[in-house]
Amino acid sequence: MNWEKIREIHTFLPKTSKGWHQHSNGDGWVQDTAEVAETAFVGEAALVYGSARVHGYSRVYDNAEVYGNAHVYHNARVYEYARVRDRACV
Repeated sequence: MNWEKIREIHTFLPKTSKGWHQHSNGDGWVQDTAEVAETAFVGEAALVYGSARVHGYSRVYDNAEVYGNAHVYHNARVYEYARVRDRACV
């Protein structure tokens, strides 16, 4: 999903994708400040940003967001309209 389309879903995003990249496994958008393992999956409409970390074989998909200092690990699933934020661990 290109940046214009992802901004239609997540309307708070900036006008340009500077500081963001698409994850190689799922094409979801990850802010350069966040950490996502190569083994994790970030679906095309999902976001990982801030200082969030997604490790292991975790999956973040649908319109879900992981942000702040949140940590998603092992085989966790974050999906639909879920928001994992602040210092939450899943």
